[in-house]
Amino acid sequence: KMKMANSNHILLVLVLIISNMRMSRAQEVDSTMSAIVALKSAPEGDFSEVEYDEEALTPSPTPNHGLIQVTASSVNPVDWKLISGHAVIYPKVLGFDISGKLMDDTCNPRLKKDDIVWADVGNSDWSKGEYAQLGAYAEYVLAECNQIGLVPENIGLTEAAVLPLVGLTSYEALSMTGAPWMNRNTSNMSVVITSGAGGTGHVGLQMVKNWAKVGTLITAAGPNQLEFVKTMGADIAYDYTQGDLFDNLQDDSIDIVYDNYGAEGTADKAMRVLRSGGVYIYLPGKGGSLSNQTKEGVTQIDYGLTDSSNYTTLDMIKQMVEADQVHGVIQQSYTLSNVVDAFEMSLSGNVTGKLGIQVIE
Repeated sequence: KMKMANSNHILLVLVLIISNMRMSRAQEVDSTMSAIVALKSAPEGDFSEVEYDEEALTPSPTPNHGLIQVTASSVNPVDWKLISGHAVIYPKVLGFDISGKLMDDTCNPRLKKDDIVWADVGNSDWSKGEYAQLGAYAEYVLAECNQIGLVPENIGLTEAAVLPLVGLTSYEALSMTGAPWMNRNTSNMSVVITSGAGGTGHVGLQMVKNWAKVGTLITAAGPNQLEFVKTMGADIAYDYTQGDLFDNLQDDSIDIVYDNYGAEGTADKAMRVLRSGGVYIYLPGKGGSLSNQTKEGVTQIDYGLTDSSNYTTLDMIKQMVEADQVHGVIQQSYTLSNVVDAFEMSLSGNVTGKLGIQVIE
């Protein structure tokens, strides 16, 4: 009888502990949340099907996923461009970039409850032809544990939220070309980044100059952005309104072209200026492609899509940030309820750095 009483007592204690854990979580996380939801697809630039929903359902706990209370996010062109395609099953909470607080211990032992984290929640399931994840424009989001990293210790969460997607993209693209080119004298190298002032551009410039320590870094920007891109690391900056960047470059003078703009015909122009052993890589999305005018000794790469599934890449970017090699620039911040205004600004193309989204004010 004593053993049975002890067993019953232990069982009661376990039930109470589990109940308290559930009650504690319920007190911390409401069943509904505010979120930006796309109701259905619409032509590019038409945001009439994007709404601010104050009673969206909070994501339910899922194995191998951490629930994150979102402090901040940011706008990338892909955030609004995908609404015009067929890569989303609607209704869908939008958004890729997040910074915030981990609300559970699902990702133990690497991460624990209350850790301050960041992630790109843009994983896709192309077997179904869709971005199956997303969800950053909300008070809470689920992220796969292997996507989540600890934020850099020397920046705030607003700045941290502008870096995941553009940081991963530029780091992965440059790495595919061989960066940081440890087997070469990088002080003698010349690198072109086709568009320097935006998200991938301003981060890519910093990576090439401060991480890879390339000698000559060339880019293009608008007339009011030329000084900005030089502060980001560009040695030479051309005004794209005054002519084509490649018209200013000599034959066989460039080692790497990171075509982060990806316009039609850029690869053909790059072939002329790239020297043997050089690499051309482009980000798809604006009609760009590989060149049919191949050049001996020059490698061409279609970047494809950003891989957000490996937190170790975020950890590399964290190291760069903490070493003052990379920082995020925010032109303007918007509240969650004003995301459509941020989309309109992004659509205009008049953005230097990134646009931030403040979820917790």
